Amino acid sequence: MNLVVNAKDAMPEGGKLTVQSCSVTVRPNLSEHRFIQPGRYAVISVTDTGHGMDKETQSQIFEPFFTTRKKARARVSGLSTVYGIVKQSNGYVYAESEPGAGTTSTFTCRAWKTPPRN
Repeated sequence: MNLVVNAKDAMPEGGKLTVQSCSVTVRPNLSEHRFIQPGRYAVISVTDTGHGMDKETQSQIFEPFFTTRKKARARVSGLSTVYGIVKQSNGYVYAESEPGAGTTSTFTCRAWKTPPRN
C-alpha cells in the first residue's frame, strides 16, 4: 500500500499507476539478478508516470524520515517501512527512476511451496 501511495503522490497532475505481479525463478549466476539468491519469488512492482527521481534522491528513499514532501504534508517515509518488512521477510526491494520518466518500485519475496490438497 505504501508504494501505491507514494506513486500517487508523485503524480499531482494525474498520470498512470500500474501494479503488476508475477512469479519468477532466479537461477544461480543469472547476471540480471546477481544480488538475489537463487530460488522462486513472488514479485510485485508499482510503476508511475510521475516526475521521477535523480540518483541522489534514489540513494535516500529507503532511509527513515527521508521525504521529498513539503513539511505540511510530510510523514514518516512509507518506503522505509516497506524496506524493513521486505528485508525481514528475506526479500528484496529496489527502485528504478529517471527524472521526468516516472518510477518503478519492485519488491520480491520468497515464494513458498504450497502443500498438496488431499
